[in-house]
Amino acid sequence: ARIEASYASAHPDDPAAHVAAGDAALQAGDIDGALVNFQRAAQLAPGRADAHFGLARAYLARSQPSEAAAEFQTVRAAEPKNIRALNGIGIAFDQLGRGREAQNAYRTALAIAPDDRAIRNNLGLSLVLSGDYDQAIAELSALARQPGATARIRQNLALALGLEGRSRTEAART
Repeated sequence: ARIEASYASAHPDDPAAHVAAGDAALQAGDIDGALVNFQRAAQLAPGRADAHFGLARAYLARSQPSEAAAEFQTVRAAEPKNIRALNGIGIAFDQLGRGREAQNAYRTALAIAPDDRAIRNNLGLSLVLSGDYDQAIAELSALARQPGATARIRQNLALALGLEGRSRTEAART
């Protein structure tokens, strides 16, 4: 993190250096440092999708989903098929309590990358948050049966089953 930050300091007009420093700061948990670097990169090169994507991630880490959604939308405007931006939009909208819009973003991403497990899992969790347990269970059950299903997928399925009112035994079997 220090190397990227010192490189960005030595090259204040290089947006790539600020994106790298922002990524390093975010990974180190320095959200403020990440924001400063991503903002500088976006100022230097407003069309850089990676600067806006970094800003969006930093805003999510700071629990500022409105700002994150706006930055993810900027990325999407530049790269309409960017599934990471669509997934981020979904996450931000879920945090804002805008489940239907979140689910639309996830479904748009899945139309581009139908086998993306992370996005499908996020869709399932979004459906749980919206109270659409039947659809969430259908989505998450299909994921949980696939080889390599993660513990997070199974936990989300158990959550959906539990909230729907199914027995502990049935939820524990997932």
